[in-house]
Amino acid sequence: MELDVPTARPSWLRRILQVSNYDFCPWANRYVYWLKRPIGWFLIGIASSVLLGLHVSAKALLVAAALSIVAAIGLSWPLIAFFGIQSRLRWERLRCEEGDEVDVILTIANRWPFPVWGLVLRGDDITTRRKGHEHVPVAVSRVPGLSRNEFRWRSIASKRGVYPDGELVLSTSFPFGLFTTNKPVLIDRSVIVWPKTFRLLDAPIISGRQRAATGASCSQVGHDGDWSGFRPFREGDSLRNVHWAQSARRDDLIVCERESCSKERVLISLPEGAEATCRSVDQREWMIRVLASLVRQFLSHSWEVEVHMGAAIDKYPNGMSSFPKWLDRIAAYRWSTASLSDEVVTEDLVAESIAIDRLARRPLRDPHLYRIRLSNTAFEQKQAPRNPHARTELLILIDHPNDSAQLRPTGATANSSAYSSVVRLIAEPSLPEQIQRYWQRFCQHSVAS
Repeated sequence: MELDVPTARPSWLRRILQVSNYDFCPWANRYVYWLKRPIGWFLIGIASSVLLGLHVSAKALLVAAALSIVAAIGLSWPLIAFFGIQSRLRWERLRCEEGDEVDVILTIANRWPFPVWGLVLRGDDITTRRKGHEHVPVAVSRVPGLSRNEFRWRSIASKRGVYPDGELVLSTSFPFGLFTTNKPVLIDRSVIVWPKTFRLLDAPIISGRQRAATGASCSQVGHDGDWSGFRPFREGDSLRNVHWAQSARRDDLIVCERESCSKERVLISLPEGAEATCRSVDQREWMIRVLASLVRQFLSHSWEVEVHMGAAIDKYPNGMSSFPKWLDRIAAYRWSTASLSDEVVTEDLVAESIAIDRLARRPLRDPHLYRIRLSNTAFEQKQAPRNPHARTELLILIDHPNDSAQLRPTGATANSSAYSSVVRLIAEPSLPEQIQRYWQRFCQHSVAS
């Protein structure tokens, strides 16, 4: 039989519930909060039984003794159980991307001859949550005595970082929940969760010749271009570069110098302070994902990539071989500003960002250098006018979905004249499709030219 459940409570019942749950004496909370724990009611029961046994009937002392025994067992058993427990945790993989499924292995050794019940793993939400049960932590109902057991579950790496993030502990309050004790879990192997990258379908046009991938020759000394001159042999020079005819003529080792090849270079900057105007953590993380996707795209096509992320400056001239190392660093990156609000970024923060970002605004003298800047509309509107000689080819604005009605169009920013192209993206799951539609036009018109 089904019961009819009212969809809404009557108004008089809501008023009664509000009055009955109202905190009339907040100053007294620190004196009565201990009653929220079961041990508090045990203490009241023991004290009441002792008073009744002394003044009414001695039989009440038996109740006090029984309650005392139960309380003693409830307080001491968790401590006794953990004396014989040792636990270790490891991830099956060393690295993965956001959204990947990774197996977590927890090993628990019980040295006691009796079982241990009711163990709960507590820590960050990614390590201690199973796929399909993200709202409850992982729990072990029973660990047999004198045994070593492995417990495996599959977790979803939903956010970049290095996990476990923070301390990981096993806790238990068995058998009565009167007292909870914790014991740290030893970490054998952590996992590095890289930001999720998406593949851009188009790329700068590169032909099949070797020079198209490595660049044309320049006057700098290197090992890839044409012969440019001779010099005396120095320790560390390859014997293949020795010019034996000149060496015999001068009675000393003479080596040939060669030119170097100039690569196409790109400077991708994410100014410090841009995160202060982000309205959600997800908006911040989309900046990281777009940055990682751009770095991957250019490195995969033999570009020399320079990344300015806040005050950090990283150069990666060696192609995709340096990309995993950079992803390891970006996975552990912590935003400098912890607050997220709708307020406009302060003038001091903008001034600091301008000072840090001067290197990204140096005059454009190298025809092989392209500049890409990641930011958001709210931050760019507070920026001082940029140097028109430090022109940036592409400005990518990543805004919150609720910002479309509150912020001016990108063409109204104070720095719009300092950019060849401006694209505005919305921080939502469809962002890869948004940037893909623009990226092909940018590669064809800006980079290929």
